[in-house]
Amino acid sequence: MVQSFIDQHKRHEFDSACQLFMELFQQGSPELMNALYVSFLENITFKDDTTSRRWAYDRMPPMMQTAYEEMESHNRRIHGGE
Repeated sequence: MVQSFIDQHKRHEFDSACQLFMELFQQGSPELMNALYVSFLENITFKDDTTSRRWAYDRMPPMMQTAYEEMESHNRRIHGGE
């Protein structure tokens, strides 16, 4: 669902999703935080070969950007990309 907000440039809806993510992330248990990494952040794509979605990354709160970058780095390590 969040990816469709990004793909369709639905900024208001994306902002609402980011707000919900931050509320849960900041108040969550380690298990909830892990679920947010796996179920939310891992399913977001900001670029591919045809479309730039950088606007969405730039709109994320800094803490969410950091979480995304940490998740990306972790995935590269476990999948042999780093």
